[in-house]
Amino acid sequence: MSAQHTASNSLTGSQPNLSEFEEDHTVNRVAIRKRKTLMTVKARRGLTTADISLDGAARPIYLNEHLAPHMLYSKTRKLGLERGYTYIWMKDCKIFLRKNDSSKPMLIATEEDLAKIK
Repeated sequence: MSAQHTASNSLTGSQPNLSEFEEDHTVNRVAIRKRKTLMTVKARRGLTTADISLDGAARPIYLNEHLAPHMLYSKTRKLGLERGYTYIWMKDCKIFLRKNDSSKPMLIATEEDLAKIK
């Protein structure tokens, strides 16, 4: 046996796919960086063109976490407000709502989940 150590799955005896691990690790780093950037912008109450060294007058830049679930978020927000939900938000491209301070957050992932809003 060589001096190089290898890990294997004890059930199948197969070698782990390091490219998948590296890809997952990269995705996690990007997600963490995105989250930190959005938190920084929210804490500063906005971002302007001057903040990123663009020439001209400072103009606001608006960031959206992800545009794909926008229609579902709009439907969730409308229905949630109609039904008296106090908190409706997106985090990491996931839509949540909560009736009040003491209730648990509810995840809305599909249009079928809208039926859970009572």
